[in-house]
Amino acid sequence: MKFVSLILFLIASCCSAQSLNWTKFFSAGFYDNAADAIGTSDGGVIVVGTTRLLQGLDTNTVALAFKLDARGDVIWQKALGPHHSSAYAVFAMSDATYTIIGVRRVGTPLNDIFVMSIDADGSLLRDTLLVTDGVNEVIGDVTR
Repeated sequence: MKFVSLILFLIASCCSAQSLNWTKFFSAGFYDNAADAIGTSDGGVIVVGTTRLLQGLDTNTVALAFKLDARGDVIWQKALGPHHSSAYAVFAMSDATYTIIGVRRVGTPLNDIFVMSIDADGSLLRDTLLVTDGVNEVIGDVTR
């Protein structure tokens, strides 16, 4: 399956409070949600969120990550995570990798939490699914 999708939202890059370098809008045109973004050491941005894929008459939400360069151009984008998943947070780690945290819906109203590690090129390094017994695990705030 070829994956072509971007998240609908506004990303703006600023050098200072006084100057705006660029503004971009991204969308797949169906259901998209950006949840978090973090600056990278090369002046770019990694964004995580959720997109909905159309598969025949069915739809499936999937966690999405993509990287923009300092000009706002897309460097890479990856569908990360299990089916029915949403990414909510991204953190830069000291070893030049990024940790993404989100949830996977396993039934109404059941959710499991996932933690992923990617490298600077968006390649998946590690993927952990925390299966929970709770009714509805939701990530509201995560700190490193």
